[in-house]
Amino acid sequence: GCVKVHSVDTLQLYHNLKGGHRGGINCIKLSSDGEILVTGGEDATCRLWTIDHDALASAITDGFVESLNREAEDDEISCCHVLLGHVTPICCVAICTKLDVVVSGSEDGSICVHNIRSGE
Repeated sequence: GCVKVHSVDTLQLYHNLKGGHRGGINCIKLSSDGEILVTGGEDATCRLWTIDHDALASAITDGFVESLNREAEDDEISCCHVLLGHVTPICCVAICTKLDVVVSGSEDGSICVHNIRSGE
């Protein structure tokens, strides 16, 4: 799967994230504050990403962060958690940072509620 991040004003490509999901990305949701992104994929996982916020990434992961943009020092996007619990591809995701949850739904009709901070 691949996530591309573009400028809204100029459409300039800022990031081209590869290597996150094994297979396609079916859904994507940005938190209301614009700091956390969640993706859901064909591989039956969700991935939690922080956008340009190293301190938040470290806080969520207790210091372990997989950076996907090693060339630039700014505008970094980091994968903080791989959220498990489904056995079929993810078809929808929602995120609420105020409640500290990500909710995901898969093709078999199951729903998982994940904690943002713990990834469980």
